[in-house]
Amino acid sequence: MLNQAKAFDPDLFVWAGYDADAIPIVAQAKEVDFTPDLLVGAPPGWPADFGKNPLAENVILYGMWAPTLNDVSPVAKHFYDAYVEMWDEEPVTYFAPLGYTNIYFLVEGIKKAGTMDKEAIISALRTIEYESPLGEVLKIEPSRIIPNQGFKYQKILQWQNGRQEVIWPIDLATATMAYPFTFGK
Repeated sequence: MLNQAKAFDPDLFVWAGYDADAIPIVAQAKEVDFTPDLLVGAPPGWPADFGKNPLAENVILYGMWAPTLNDVSPVAKHFYDAYVEMWDEEPVTYFAPLGYTNIYFLVEGIKKAGTMDKEAIISALRTIEYESPLGEVLKIEPSRIIPNQGFKYQKILQWQNGRQEVIWPIDLATATMAYPFTFGK
């Protein structure tokens, strides 16, 4: 598959797979000298130590959160520090801060509604703005498709020096994008 993609000479290559696929795909891309300008991985999760592997360098991904947000968001840092203190390990995915955000936000909506009535809670949630550990404010508002949209986009991240750096949105960027893609040393 990678040889066929290489023959096509794309500017961008996005692969979707599982965490166990990440290292083999990047290793095989290196073996066949496949270096599109942007190499993007989209598994639902990454191997726990993927960033420590030299093959991770400059691979792009997307997600809701990365530990590097601590560098630009005091709320993200507060969440991260409290999580590490409580669990004696760092969160490995965005599920921890996203789950926390969802529960906290819902509880605030219930408190503000003063009832467990679904419509009253939805109305209350529409009035709340919550600065989340995901580095952005959660606010419920209509989108083009649904009447109650929360977060509208994920962040674009890139593995650099073993860390998931935020490269977009610019206001949350912790690094500039390494471009074009090259394999790490």
